Amino acid sequence: EASIDIYNIKGQKVKAFSFDPRSSLEQVIVWDGKDQNGNNCTSGLYILNLRIAGKHVANRKVTLVK
Repeated sequence: EASIDIYNIKGQKVKAFSFDPRSSLEQVIVWDGKDQNGNNCTSGLYILNLRIAGKHVANRKVTLVK
């Protein structure tokens, strides 16, 4: 099991995606700029956190521009 969690600059979880890394060689996840409730997120800096098998693998900063 793998997951990508998206956090706003305040550290609040905005959205979570889960997937099975063994199901294919390449997987694409598209974030539409909405939170878990379907509300539009504001423009700004967000942190993506990748976890695989419960272990932290990587963080990336992204900027959402609308």
